Amino acid sequence: MNRDIDVTQQYANTLQRSDQMIRTFAVHLSTLKHQLSLYNDEHKRAHLFIKLRSELRVIITNVQSISITRNALIDLVA
Repeated sequence: MNRDIDVTQQYANTLQRSDQMIRTFAVHLSTLKHQLSLYNDEHKRAHLFIKLRSELRVIITNVQSISITRNALIDLVA
């Protein structure tokens, strides 16, 4: 139970660092999510998007529809 609480808190507090590449951040986020439960690609994409640095979110919303896949989202800003 404590492990689940710790991982949930880590996930809630996780945001992309200014010096962190998107692929590294996406792997870190996926690792935490894997420890919590299974998510479909739509959830993964949405969660990744809201945790990205704000300047990347602006680029994504200006260039693409947010309905793209999680991997396409990573490729877009990588």
